[in-house]
Amino acid sequence: MWIRLNLLVFQDTDAADQPLRMPNLLDVFLDARPVERVRAFASGRLAYDPTSVERGDADPTSLAALTASEDGAVLDELWLRFDIERAVFMTLGAQHLRWGTGRIWNPTDVLNRDRRDPLAPADLRTGVPLLRVDVPWTAVGGNLQLAGRLDGADHVGALGGGARLQAVAGPAELSIMAATRDGEPLVLGADLSAGVGPVDVYAEAAVSHGHARRWTGRLDVASLTLPTAEDRDEAWIPQVVAGVEWPIAYGDDDLFALGAEYFFNDSGYPDAELHPWLIVQGDFNAFYVGRHYAAAYAVLAAPGTWDDTTFALTGIANLSDKTAAVRLGVTQAVRRRLFVEPFVAVLAGERGGELRFSADVEVPGQPAIHIPPPLLQAGLWLRVPL
Repeated sequence: MWIRLNLLVFQDTDAADQPLRMPNLLDVFLDARPVERVRAFASGRLAYDPTSVERGDADPTSLAALTASEDGAVLDELWLRFDIERAVFMTLGAQHLRWGTGRIWNPTDVLNRDRRDPLAPADLRTGVPLLRVDVPWTAVGGNLQLAGRLDGADHVGALGGGARLQAVAGPAELSIMAATRDGEPLVLGADLSAGVGPVDVYAEAAVSHGHARRWTGRLDVASLTLPTAEDRDEAWIPQVVAGVEWPIAYGDDDLFALGAEYFFNDSGYPDAELHPWLIVQGDFNAFYVGRHYAAAYAVLAAPGTWDDTTFALTGIANLSDKTAAVRLGVTQAVRRRLFVEPFVAVLAGERGGELRFSADVEVPGQPAIHIPPPLLQAGLWLRVPL
């Protein structure tokens, strides 16, 4: 159970008008093993926000309406797992699966419907319907994984999927992958992680081909000047992540970790000029809209006698539009059953950029839309494993 209280503070906005949200979640699961080597698992998620109002009662141009959350129930996981002669392991149904080695960005994680929010205290994405086959490959010390995508596949031609081969080479672990689906780009990728002295280094790269477009030009609603779509179907579009992490053990149970990561995204944009248009077109992908990103983080786990406390400091910058976010989070375990997780994130940089998005749109005959840039995010999450 997640009891969550979130506050988003906007610039040039009265304190009484700052949006407050309480998007609580309840995950309920059933886990059964009717016989050895057969396991069935189901998990449902109920969302309930007591701060939400009826859509007809809300001002559609208000900040409260723009940040509203919805109540309802969704399926998180529903899968059946079994093996064939302990050599081939199969999982069929909605399940969690993540590819790649990046801590913040994962361009090879293409089987998930959504990208992970790197500023969220936890990954709350729901599972993806897959037919997953794992075949251990002892010759390379790794595993061959095949995954067929079933979401929205109402006929055979709509099926898609991917394959990933993992292997061990000395102190390094590496993998190669490929994924495709009708109407979506072909994605080829690879990732690597290795220990080099006291540090861990990792990298991840993907190139996509087909079904891509980039918007060019200007956006001026008053003069009806709109961007145009540039066809990039014939281009190979690279995305590259590289990072380093240094874990420092300074006591029997004390750990301090430092990390940094860089992301080059050739599908992104060099500035923030077209951000409003990308949102209207459904092409605005948070943390994947710029061309250059950088991140740094520090984690302090169980310092000294604070054995039930973890501090995490994360900074993420969109170098293309010159915006950044710095987040400090704390996880405090209370009797190992209640986890109290307060956090605060400061948003900085140029007005209108990805992390300080703002917009002023005036359409003749329609109410003006004014979205001021955000300054601060804060929240308190309470998590209880039931």
